[in-house]
Amino acid sequence: MLSILVGRIGTFMPREPDSAEFVLITARIPPDMDRRLERCLTRLNESQPGMQAKLSTIIRMALARGLVDLEQELFAKPKKG
Repeated sequence: MLSILVGRIGTFMPREPDSAEFVLITARIPPDMDRRLERCLTRLNESQPGMQAKLSTIIRMALARGLVDLEQELFAKPKKG
């Protein structure tokens, strides 16, 4: 996610997120997962002209989407029946 700052003359200027806004996590992944992430990165950059996303962007996207699913599975309230 690219943060946006509003300049004095009212124009939007993109800014890089401050590294203090993030926690660094290191993980080992299987080669197949790496290939899949690289494939997604290539597709994202091709589908968004001018975008030069990095692998970390794709990993954050995948983690966020997977985390939503995991939370729903682990914290879902049991259905009464």
